[in-house]
Amino acid sequence: MHLNEPMIPAQQKAHPTLGLAVRVHPPRKNLLLRIRFLAIGAGTGAVVTSAGAFLRLYDAYQHYGPALISRWTSPLLAASGALWLFLILSILDYQTLKSCCATVYEEGLVIRRKSREVDIRWEEIEALVIKATRYLIPFLSRQAPLRLQILSAGRKTLSIQHTLEDMPGLIDTLKARVYPRLLEEYRHTLDQEGTVIMGPISLSAAELRLGKRNICWASVKQVHLEKGRVCLQFQSGKSKQTARIPAHKIPNVDLCIQIIHHLGQIS
Repeated sequence: MHLNEPMIPAQQKAHPTLGLAVRVHPPRKNLLLRIRFLAIGAGTGAVVTSAGAFLRLYDAYQHYGPALISRWTSPLLAASGALWLFLILSILDYQTLKSCCATVYEEGLVIRRKSREVDIRWEEIEALVIKATRYLIPFLSRQAPLRLQILSAGRKTLSIQHTLEDMPGLIDTLKARVYPRLLEEYRHTLDQEGTVIMGPISLSAAELRLGKRNICWASVKQVHLEKGRVCLQFQSGKSKQTARIPAHKIPNVDLCIQIIHHLGQIS
């Protein structure tokens, strides 16, 4: 994978069981470049500090004796060792990141890390869990890094980090492929008077259950997603209460909100 490789539809690439490739999501170019620059800086600093430590060692030994060698060279040797370690870790991180890739096929998804590939068909996916990490730094506005977890029928979890190009586009693609089928399954369960469990929220035709609290649909007033939390407003006695649940704790959170809107008849 080269830095200048475009993220274009891989029309010529086919999978033995998943059909033709639709789109490739390689590692982020800016992230690879950043690691390269850091590695170059660390390598330059390591060489300079190592040379400085050697010159000080030679000068101390020739003019002042062995007693001053440790005192003169220890700071530079410590700095040099730290820079060499950072350089090695940067190279390993670069090689690992460079080998990561997600390829969307007609019938499923393939995730590659190093020499290992994991494939999953669309019908095997049971849940998508999306987490956006926000850093509360004043006066600094930046896009929240996204992390996606895919829960398969065998309850195996696949994780995709924000190190890939166009993570929002990849997430939208997975939703478009998976959500319509899951929504039909949820509707069938509710029609059969069953319960749909979505993390801390349980939904049935009669009520919504949040933890140990049962809330009838007539009491539900509003639900929306705000700053990474699902805000559920409901009537409790004569007062209104709002429960805020972290969105990453609710699998298929978009479908959860959609079902609550439908069953609670919220406009």
